[in-house]
Amino acid sequence: MPFVRGKLGFLRLKRIPELHLRLDETAERGTRVLDILNGLSDGVEPGHAPKAETLPTPVGLAKLPVPDPDAPPPPRKSSAERGEARRAVAAAKNARRDLKRANRSNGGAR
Repeated sequence: MPFVRGKLGFLRLKRIPELHLRLDETAERGTRVLDILNGLSDGVEPGHAPKAETLPTPVGLAKLPVPDPDAPPPPRKSSAERGEARRAVAAAKNARRDLKRANRSNGGAR
């Protein structure tokens, strides 16, 4: 991994750590476990998995509605609504900043 370590040289560290990479097989193992569980629920004895396993489609994604390409876009918010949202965000940022300043002046006490 000398190439990657060389590219990390811009970090200005005293020593660039040595990197070790290994293949992460958790997705394949998880797929295998899901196949076995699905087979058991169907009453099929677990066998050897084929070499070319694919990941299952997540259940939540299968139920997502497909947007209609011919549907009109949602209406835009008025400038007053957008300004109100900006003011609320700015007020939250200011409150957070003031809280940090107060904590610093109190010695970090909360």
